Amino acid sequence: SPTLLESNHMATPVPDYKFTETRGATAIYPWDQWLDGQSWRLVRKVDFFITLSSMKNYIYIMARKRGLKAKIAVEGEVIYMKATKR
Repeated sequence: SPTLLESNHMATPVPDYKFTETRGATAIYPWDQWLDGQSWRLVRKVDFFITLSSMKNYIYIMARKRGLKAKIAVEGEVIYMKATKR
């Protein structure tokens, strides 16, 4: 059978595709609430549906974007987090 390069299948431009602004972790999770300075308990498969490692990274990134520092502890499938000023 032909390889992908040998086949007639090619990527095509889609000039009318409308991207929504609500895609990705930025819109899915209530970052303003979770980064309000209180301690929060986030349960995997209840409050978030990605890996613990990915969620920890998102927390650090979203805190940094707001000029904050995140404290994080992981216990089993639970992330404890708190945002503080830098």
